[in-house]
Amino acid sequence: MQTNFSRVSMSVAAICFLLNGCGGSSSQPLKPQSFYPGERRIQEDPREEINRTQNPSGVTFPAPKPLEPLPPPKVVPASQPATQSVNKPPYQFPAGQFQLIGSVVAEVNGTPIYANKVLGLISKPLMQKARELDSDKYRLFAMGLIQNQIQELINDEVLFAAAQRALSEDDRKIVDGMTLQWRLQQITQAGGSVQIARSKALADGDDFDELARQQFRRNMIEIYRYRKLTPRIQVTINDLRRYYDKHLEDEFTFHQAARFRLLEVNVRKSGTREAALAKITELYRKATTGVEDFVVMCGNQNDDAALSKTKGDLGMRDKGSLPAAFEKVEAEIWKLQPGQITSVIDNGGAFYLARLEEVRAGKVRPFNEQPSAERTSVQEEIKSKLQKEQFRDLSIDIDQRLRKEAIVRTDLDMMNLCLDMAMQRYSAVARN
Repeated sequence: MQTNFSRVSMSVAAICFLLNGCGGSSSQPLKPQSFYPGERRIQEDPREEINRTQNPSGVTFPAPKPLEPLPPPKVVPASQPATQSVNKPPYQFPAGQFQLIGSVVAEVNGTPIYANKVLGLISKPLMQKARELDSDKYRLFAMGLIQNQIQELINDEVLFAAAQRALSEDDRKIVDGMTLQWRLQQITQAGGSVQIARSKALADGDDFDELARQQFRRNMIEIYRYRKLTPRIQVTINDLRRYYDKHLEDEFTFHQAARFRLLEVNVRKSGTREAALAKITELYRKATTGVEDFVVMCGNQNDDAALSKTKGDLGMRDKGSLPAAFEKVEAEIWKLQPGQITSVIDNGGAFYLARLEEVRAGKVRPFNEQPSAERTSVQEEIKSKLQKEQFRDLSIDIDQRLRKEAIVRTDLDMMNLCLDMAMQRYSAVARN
């Protein structure tokens, strides 16, 4: 087992820098409810009783019992406006009687997407918003959520089918290993107990085996993208130099900065300028003679509520970054050595004391910087960023192409059925 893990880890390490941290909707985790290992394709219906069989990765997959044939799905083109019907009257559902099981909201190249799967994936946000929105706003929210979830499942099925066609047996072994690692991580986090892992998932409204199937599916898609797109990624030394020159100031230059604490005595809160000055003068005497700790003062004596919460700590600030109204304060701070306190600063509406905590010298990271134990080199950082950008852009392109080539049909009646069911759940929550 350790040998298998080592092989998987070595394969995964070679691709993680592209699969992690990529932006865009195309790289967001997908949430399908069912998938198939390898070339095995099972048209799973939600009415099925599930038998569990163990695959080589340790992830269980459904083995359906024989079912009576389902009626052919009623479908219309995906481009059909949601307000229209196609040569048939709308469904009439008696109150409280909704037949979601086996209802197909969409087909992708002949693979069905079931209505109850859609509602199952969005049940949590639906329940949350049912407690927050009125009926009309909830209906709009539910319809948008249903449509988005259907599109997500369609895109996922398109990509998963492409991955099934394209990945080699070695790639499938990597996917199995990655999924097994994920499964073992969840069990380890549950104290090494499979039962506790299942119970934790159930407490969150999920099914542990279903989550493993979703992870398998995501891994298939990620490895497919990596194999398909990595050969097309190219970053030259000129690309690195252009990026460095463009971002020299905002990414590779550390300006001189200081961390300090600030104590304010507000004139209005003190009543008069004389009272405020007397207060700040006494605080200065206590701080400089060691009668009272300056950090404690900044927490207890500060007239600025925000400064009081942080005990006056403003964090590391670049030189010149304070607002113009604090020009006097900043000028005095940069005259200090760490640990020193300013004299009383009259800033008009308030008096201030400040203590310099630490100073950071300015520095520019050179283009030819060598890597260290603390960080990678400038060129390595830039290369990684540009590779991820290219990977993200290419992912969007391939997703759009596959979606365009797919045969997708949707059933508007079933979409409306999902909405009706969501509204019934809303009514149940509203009554409570």
